[in-house]
Amino acid sequence: MRRKRVTPSPRDVAEVVLDFAMSVIRVVRPEVQRAGPRQLSLSQLRTLAFLEANPRAPLSAAADAVGTTLPSMSALAVGLVERGLVTRVPSADDRRRLELRLSTSGAAALRAARRAARAAVRTRIGPLSARERTQLVRALARMQFDRSSKETW
Repeated sequence: MRRKRVTPSPRDVAEVVLDFAMSVIRVVRPEVQRAGPRQLSLSQLRTLAFLEANPRAPLSAAADAVGTTLPSMSALAVGLVERGLVTRVPSADDRRRLELRLSTSGAAALRAARRAARAAVRTRIGPLSARERTQLVRALARMQFDRSSKETW
């Protein structure tokens, strides 16, 4: 006798997707920290990625993109500046305002983190069949969230 397949509800799928996202973070985080500058948080990496895509961004734009408060982003930016990963430059429009720019070291750290993240995910995807990989790519493409943002990881 064949068992009838039950189609998962959107709620069931949402739970699986969120669990999957957290699992990816757990797999990727240690590999990224091993490959890049020590002790870079995911918020710091997201900030570097945002600055790569948005050169000379004001602190408030970086805070919005990363999803943190302005005081938290200010502290995060100070740490990145102290490590030489980001520079602060006067705004061309308003000399009283400072903008953030990704430094050469910051770009290198971001590239290393991306390589490590991709390698960690690739090891998990490797066992999938060609058909499963195609299905996964198609499903993820259909689920694209806000791709209007210039931030890339």
